[in-house]
Amino acid sequence: MAPFYIKIAVSLLMLLAAFVGELMHGLPRLLGLMNVDRENVIPTALGLINLSLAENYMEFSLRR
Repeated sequence: MAPFYIKIAVSLLMLLAAFVGELMHGLPRLLGLMNVDRENVIPTALGLINLSLAENYMEFSLRR
C-alpha cells in the first residue's frame, strides 16, 4: 500500500509544480504587467482551475 501512496504524493507534487508554473506564466498577464492578450486570459484561468480541481479530486480520493 505504501508504494501507491508514494506515487500519489509524487503526482500531487507534479500537479502542484504544474499549477505554480501556470500561475507564474499567467499572473503577469492577468495583472497587466505585460500586454494583455484577451484571447489568452480565459484559457489561462480555466487551466489553473482545471489543475486545482484535479488536485482536489486526487486529494479527496486519498481520504476514502
